[in-house]
Amino acid sequence: MLVAATIVLVGAAAALQFTEVCRLNAVTLDGRPLQNWQGRFGLSGARLVTDQPIDLLATELLGSDGVVKVDVKYDLPER
Repeated sequence: MLVAATIVLVGAAAALQFTEVCRLNAVTLDGRPLQNWQGRFGLSGARLVTDQPIDLLATELLGSDGVVKVDVKYDLPER
């Protein structure tokens, strides 16, 4: 049973790493899509969502005038 669980976990990790399930496809701000989010915020569609500099993005946004709260929300793609 341990071998089967290990195989399932390794398979799931490989699927997440090598497919586009956990890739960043779009960035929205107040419900509107942002343009040039790759260059503007240092984000990349080639890296996993968990490898993105979200903390730096939140810090930068909080330093902007009029921003008092930053919520980061992850959604699965609608397919």
